[in-house]
Amino acid sequence: MTEIFFNLSKTAIGGSRKENPNLPMSEKLFLEEKKIIEEIVEKHDCVIVGRCASFILYDREDCLKVFVHADKDYRINRAIQTENIASAEADDFLRKSDKRRSNFYSTHTGWKWGDPSKFDLCLNSSGLGLDTCVDILVNMMQK
Repeated sequence: MTEIFFNLSKTAIGGSRKENPNLPMSEKLFLEEKKIIEEIVEKHDCVIVGRCASFILYDREDCLKVFVHADKDYRINRAIQTENIASAEADDFLRKSDKRRSNFYSTHTGWKWGDPSKFDLCLNSSGLGLDTCVDILVNMMQK
């Protein structure tokens, strides 16, 4: 099985000239990201994290749409470890990050970010642990 992990947030994609030239750059970028996601999914087995992939692929029954969430204390501790930020800055960092994600998601989908009804599976990584979440997903994909 071929797996592709592709972080679209770290690519520099310009808007297509075929698109409406009056569209804001953020919308042009989203349309390019959408096109890339659809092309990748057609050609490869893959995992796509974020970028409204649950919305873009919503009607595809061959895609598992998953939302991973955690409680605030767990997320703060994880942000301190993974983002190398001071504990005093972690709460503000998460608040801004969540606001940015929520705005991006709702702007491009019209949906509420994290709405469990938009996903096939929601996992609480603070309760289950990251390793268990990974095991659940790997087991589901192998079936």
